[in-house]
Amino acid sequence: GRFHLRVSPAESERLHLPAALYRSRSVGGCMVPAAAASVLASSRGVEWRLVDPDMVAARAIGAAGSSAAPGCGTAVVAVLAHVDHGKTTLLDALLGTSVAAHEPGKITQSVRPSILQVPPRLRCDPADASALAFLDTPGHAVFGGMRAAAEQSADLRLVLVALDAGVQAQTREVLRRCARAGGPTLLALTKLDTAGGQPASLDQARQCGSVTEAAAQLRRAWAEEVAQAEAEAAQVSVGAGCCVPLLAAGDATAGPPAAAGAASWLSPAASQGHEAEVSLICAPRGWGLEALLSRILVALRSRHSHPAAPASPATSAALSSGQREPSARGQQGAEPTGA
Repeated sequence: GRFHLRVSPAESERLHLPAALYRSRSVGGCMVPAAAASVLASSRGVEWRLVDPDMVAARAIGAAGSSAAPGCGTAVVAVLAHVDHGKTTLLDALLGTSVAAHEPGKITQSVRPSILQVPPRLRCDPADASALAFLDTPGHAVFGGMRAAAEQSADLRLVLVALDAGVQAQTREVLRRCARAGGPTLLALTKLDTAGGQPASLDQARQCGSVTEAAAQLRRAWAEEVAQAEAEAAQVSVGAGCCVPLLAAGDATAGPPAAAGAASWLSPAASQGHEAEVSLICAPRGWGLEALLSRILVALRSRHSHPAAPASPATSAALSSGQREPSARGQQGAEPTGA
């Protein structure tokens, strides 16, 4: 860790802390009781006061936003994938944290937000976001409702697929929902270090046959979901203030297509799913991370030229009447049992 606090045996009783070396990779992670901090500060003649770190962070973000150029701000990115496909590990690599190593049950079980200040060297356009608010989402089947809520509140969706697992059930679920909702969606292949031949660099991994095949599989899955979403949107029957989406049997978690708005938004970026670019990354080794951030910024610029797809009348009516979208928890009775 970069931040150390050593408590000697002589100070252990006075501070009411076990004698040890406390380490952390961030200031916020090196936590000691307020009473112990007070004793340490007083013994060194340092004035101190208690503050709410959340309020400090909020003021700092607000000040940055007010002083930024027009069009700048914080964009929300939902990170979506099947369980154990590298979502939290990716965010740890971007943010310098170690959340994945301390998660209960070794899986994410809630939507966890975190903010990354975009390095100035990556902001090539005055309208680029100055910060990215990432939403880490759970990948287990029972958390479909959480994934849906994160996807609906995001400016951009980032869908990850692990090289050693390929497209899985929750991958299909999030691809289907993203295709129906419209809006910017990026695809990325993770865990490139599991490619055959033990690649020592991103360039070597890119040449591996398993990487090429996995990227092609992901592109095909996205193209299929986009084509299905466009077909459903074209068949929506609009009547007297209502529309009837044609849903596949047992597909309650994906939500209805956004009618004509979805089809217009999907073209040309999403409707050409077979040509979609797939980012290649290995978070623990830092491969492809800056390229991924650059792709996110470029995709977010499209928001200014493509309005978000409007909700269908049926969806609007359901929301106004207080009905909730069905979630995967209603269909799955099992609890998460592992990573």
